[in-house]
Amino acid sequence: MEVEVKLTLPDDRSHARLAEILLPYFKIKHEQENLFFDGANAELSARRAVLRLRFYNGDARCVVSLKARAILENGVSRVEESEEDLDAATGRECVGDPSKLPAVTSAIVQRVVREFGVTEFVCLGGFKNTRQVFEWEGEKLELDETRYAFGTAYEVECETPDPERVRAMLEEFLGVHGIPFSHSVASKFAVFRSGRLPSDEMME
Repeated sequence: MEVEVKLTLPDDRSHARLAEILLPYFKIKHEQENLFFDGANAELSARRAVLRLRFYNGDARCVVSLKARAILENGVSRVEESEEDLDAATGRECVGDPSKLPAVTSAIVQRVVREFGVTEFVCLGGFKNTRQVFEWEGEKLELDETRYAFGTAYEVECETPDPERVRAMLEEFLGVHGIPFSHSVASKFAVFRSGRLPSDEMME
């Protein structure tokens, strides 16, 4: 079970301001490309699951993951997740031709084939994300700039076994520095599938 605190930042100014404040704690930056797959008959989405290929810094690394039964409440996300590395060239081939996925040497992909009964995969598309990682107060903060076809979203995340404590710490930190935020209401995948930013929906 992956447990994360997820707080949404309203705009690029608040994102840039937080990055500036956290600069002394900076560790690394990743350019990520996230691409998602389902069965041709929606076998995964019907059971609230999603298969993802994530490419880091071009094709420097590829990670395949399976997420299921996600719950996001009060800025705390809980989701069943398993992941493993996959050869990046193989991953790219599967993006171009999803019919190659069932033959991939991957315990996760084979689990999807076996447990979800997927015989034919389709690529749903995806989005790009710039992630800055910081070591702050003994926690790993991830500051994201997520670029969808329909807009850009900003978020700070922290994976932790103690989400209530970390959320309170992070909310106090943002408040002290005058950085506006709200509890995230949807995962990045859910936002991608909706085709609109949560802030757009709130304005209607």
